[in-house]
Amino acid sequence: MYGLSEREWQDLVLSLNVHRKSRRLSPYETACFLDRALAQTDVQSLAQALGFSDVTTLHKILRLKQMPAEIAPLVEWGTSSGTVSMSTATELMRLPSIDLTVEAVEAAVQHSFTKEEARQLVQVFQRSARPLDQCISNVLETRPRIEKSELILGSLVSAEAQRRARLLGDEPTAKRLRLLLARQYPDVICRALRVKAGRFSLLLSEDNAAKFRQQLAGEAIEAKLTSLLESVALED
Repeated sequence: MYGLSEREWQDLVLSLNVHRKSRRLSPYETACFLDRALAQTDVQSLAQALGFSDVTTLHKILRLKQMPAEIAPLVEWGTSSGTVSMSTATELMRLPSIDLTVEAVEAAVQHSFTKEEARQLVQVFQRSARPLDQCISNVLETRPRIEKSELILGSLVSAEAQRRARLLGDEPTAKRLRLLLARQYPDVICRALRVKAGRFSLLLSEDNAAKFRQQLAGEAIEAKLTSLLESVALED
């Protein structure tokens, strides 16, 4: 049908308009089959025969026909490690040269670009006229940064510190300790500090936790918070 053998047409049908990552043909092979079929018919008729209501999807896949052989195997239907999805690749095929597309696809594999990031990359490149590697860096900078926190649990280890905590109350004790930490370690940012029944929880970012331990120079965190609470008069 349309210049394809019965088996080739079946492979094409079973590789399009289905919602599976594993299909008979790769996106690049599908583009090649579509290109062959279009030598015998028009894109509207081909789209209807394949069950599409319009030609948009076929046009996107057909872009992949121009993809160099060295990067074509990197394109898969879905998202998986070490590849780019068909939708991501078709966005990158909008770049003005094959060399730029190769560079962009390799970066997309390395950094696991989404379709939206690929579209953003093309837009940044078209509008800024900057080198592609700079545009790639710009796109990566827009990603949200996930910063891990460290939760430190401990106790006030002296009877005096525990007595002061009882007299002050848990919430005022926590506020006092947080203030004392800020005074003594102004470059260590405490996200949260709670005190309950002589025990404390201290929440810091990983960087601040490492910085705090470095400045403690081997002193235990429990001992430091205990001594801080003991060091100031209750009326201070």
